[in-house]
Amino acid sequence: MVTPTSEDLSAPSPPAAAPVSVATRVRSYFASTVGNLLEWFDWAVYAAMSPFIATALFSPANKVSGLLATLAVFAVGFVMRPVGGVAFGFLANRRGRKFVLLVTMIGMAAGTLSIAVIPTYATIGGWSSFLLVVARLLQGLAHGGETAISYSYVTEVAPRERRGLWSSGVLGCVIAGTILANAVAGTLTAATSEGFMADGGWRIPFVIGAALGIYALFLRRSMMESDVYERATTSGAGDARSITSLPSWSAGRIVRRSTQLVLYVVGGSVVQYTWTAYAGTYAITQKHMSPSAAYWSLLVAQVVGLAFMPFWGWVSDRVGRRPLVIAYGIVFAALVYPAFTFIGSTWWTLAVPATVIFALWGMSGSQSPAVQAENVTTRHRAPVVGAVSSIAAALFGGTAPYLSAYTGSVGAPWAFQVFVIVLCLISAIVGFTLKETKGVDLEKV
Repeated sequence: MVTPTSEDLSAPSPPAAAPVSVATRVRSYFASTVGNLLEWFDWAVYAAMSPFIATALFSPANKVSGLLATLAVFAVGFVMRPVGGVAFGFLANRRGRKFVLLVTMIGMAAGTLSIAVIPTYATIGGWSSFLLVVARLLQGLAHGGETAISYSYVTEVAPRERRGLWSSGVLGCVIAGTILANAVAGTLTAATSEGFMADGGWRIPFVIGAALGIYALFLRRSMMESDVYERATTSGAGDARSITSLPSWSAGRIVRRSTQLVLYVVGGSVVQYTWTAYAGTYAITQKHMSPSAAYWSLLVAQVVGLAFMPFWGWVSDRVGRRPLVIAYGIVFAALVYPAFTFIGSTWWTLAVPATVIFALWGMSGSQSPAVQAENVTTRHRAPVVGAVSSIAAALFGGTAPYLSAYTGSVGAPWAFQVFVIVLCLISAIVGFTLKETKGVDLEKV
């Protein structure tokens, strides 16, 4: 366990700041979370359209190879997430949280629009695959920054006693964004033919995502800056100062805390990406479920999960963060294998386990932004949270669809399930080492 030291308690008291109205905080919270929702729509729609992308942008000679290549590109996008998380984290310390949230939205929309206009493999050959990789790298860079700064921003503007509830909206956007992506995918596949989707209909969701990004950008222009950040960058006399003037942790302590938080995140991350990015594809390609049935089954399950997110956030504000972290790891270690093996060719075999998974996932996801932000000082919060969330997602989230598909293709799907179970147990163990941070003063961490 990492415990406070005298170094943490020596920080000067922040200067008094003009009170910010609740209405302003709520508007800023809405702008941040809606933008995050649209970011996740752009990200999740790639997974939803992956069977069609595999046909359009990769060699049609081997469908299994094309699907694996498409999922590998999904993972490649995560390579840039740690870079984006750390780079934008430092930029957020220099230019502010609001500035970075504007920049990341522009980057995500540009990457999404790029995917929508890539020529097919039949037109330009292997260049189509190369351009897809470039677009995914741009999305990964922007998404890494978006996730990192939105976690810090929402936690910093939220009322102290409601941080769990407010942070549940950030991770609720993970579900809401994937709901929207699956709704669009389900509507398109149900209303059109498979030939239409393969010939270019799969591009429509990416055009929609890019357009919605402009709307999110408009909302974010009127956000307040985090008052925690403003006090950190204003001296007692009211003059501007660098955030680096605040007391610093040692490099060793930063590494220890970052490692602890990465291990806390891994269980929730691998379950999240397995069920949002691969479960539907698995049902379609391995169990021969119709695409429309798979998309709508996941949609129903995610709506249920979204409804539970505020509840779990509220619970974390009442009973604390640690009990939910521990409970999540233990429960999912027991659920993962039977839930995935339950999937068959009929819609309800996906809808039932997915509903249970998403309803309980909020035990971890709802409070994750708060847990990460409450365990790091204001000086280090944005870069450390950026590194933690992005590294965990890149190593254990982005690779989940590919690993699951690969182990299934070689006749060993159980190997991936064991992998997920081990990660969930690791998260539970880390829960015992975490300091309870419910209601902590962020400026005295």
